[in-house]
This record gives sequence, C-alpha cells and structure tokens, in this order.
Amino acid sequence: MAHPAPSVSERKENEKEQRRKGILRAARGVFIKLGFHETTIEKIAQEASLGKGTVYYYYDNKEAILTDMMVDLLQTGVRELLHSVAKSKGLRESLGLCASRALDFIIEHLSLWLVVQREIPRFRDKCPGQSAKLVKIARQSRRLTIRILGRALRKSGKHEDAEVIYDLISSQIIGYSHSHFTEKKSRAALHEKLQYSLDIIYRGIFASEAGSAPSPVAPIPAPPIGEQP
Repeated sequence: MAHPAPSVSERKENEKEQRRKGILRAARGVFIKLGFHETTIEKIAQEASLGKGTVYYYYDNKEAILTDMMVDLLQTGVRELLHSVAKSKGLRESLGLCASRALDFIIEHLSLWLVVQREIPRFRDKCPGQSAKLVKIARQSRRLTIRILGRALRKSGKHEDAEVIYDLISSQIIGYSHSHFTEKKSRAALHEKLQYSLDIIYRGIFASEAGSAPSPVAPIPAPPIGEQP
C-alpha cells in the first residue's frame, strides 16, 4: 500500500530540520578547527553556505548552536546504545557494550563537552532552553543505562546496586577520556585498560554470593559530562 505524499507543511518542517542539521554539521567543523572562542555565527554561516541571517533564524547565538549539537549527539548515542544492548547476551557483554560505547562517545566529543562544562553559567544565561534540555537528556541517559545494567544483573541472578557499578565505570571512562585528551593515549590502549577494569568488576560481582543483599558501598560521584547536580 502506497504511503500518502507528505503535505506542504510536512515538507516545510522536513526542510527546516534538514537545514538545522546542516548548520550543526557545519558548526561542529568550525568549533573543532577554530575553538569555541574564535568561532562566530558568520564563520558558521560561511561553512554552511548560508547567509548569516539564516543561521540567526534558527539560533540566537553560538552557545545555542553548541548546546543543541550536544543534545543531538547524546540522543544519537543513546539510540545506538539501546540498539547494541538489545542484541547483547549476558551481563558481561552488556557491561562491555555500555562501557566501550560510552568511552568512544566521550573521546569523540570531549573537546566540545569541556567547553560546555567549563562555562555552564554562560550557557545557562545565553541559551537557557537548550541548556535545560541538555541536562535533562544527560540525566535520562544516566537513568536508562542504570536500568540496562540492573536488568542484566537480575537476569544473571545478581542483586548488586546497578548505580554503584555505573558510577564506578563512569569514573574510569571519564578518566581514560581525559588521558586521551591530555596525554594523547591511543583509543586502543584505553579500550584495553577499560576491558581489564571491567574484568575486575565482573569477577567481583560473581565472587559475591548469589542472592546476597547489595553491598553497603557509597556510589562514586561520577555523573556524565554535561550533567550538573
């Protein structure tokens, strides 16, 4: 059965969304090449082959562009994680997929995340709507990943606190990504270290007695980059 052709309003909305995404793609290249402070709306418009006024139609300032970019990237990362974990078999594979994808994601976008995190007050002032949405998406991502780990633990007959495990792994991932950024350590070396850490965590989980109560250890405070208390 043939699908009905999109209406005029639907076509216009699709065109607007494609143009918005085009602005974000162009802006990402400019931010990476010039850095946040040297980037201007005019340079983003040139990279996107658009007029400056067109970019301003979509975004009030470069802070809004960068924050909206982070929202899109995080949402895409969460979708990819769900797709991968849905095919995983057992706790070990779920841990590995969650951790490996998170490490790759943060390494890929760390320089942009650091700009947002360093200047949170500025971003909240310049683009409050986008900033609030980014924090919301980051918190949703955290809760979703904890639920995924909790489900995998229960399927394995374990009752350890999924939030404790999430925070432990998150602290390692953030540390490793900073090593990549500051010490230029390769992704391969960092993934090898991460897998070794996961092996230790995995052995620790299965060394505990099946059905035991959660260990009374306080969670390590390591929220995802972009999330503030």
